[in-house]
Amino acid sequence: MALENDMVYGSVNANQRHCEKTAAALSESKLSWLEQIITRRIPIVN
Repeated sequence: MALENDMVYGSVNANQRHCEKTAAALSESKLSWLEQIITRRIPIVN
């Protein structure tokens, strides 16, 4: 995640299914703060 000149990088021990479930949960969220921090959506590709 990058914001202006700042970057946050993280690594987790998760498989693609976990990443897809997280992306789905975030995309279904109605939280207003979420829309403010997501500036671009990139599809998950194998």
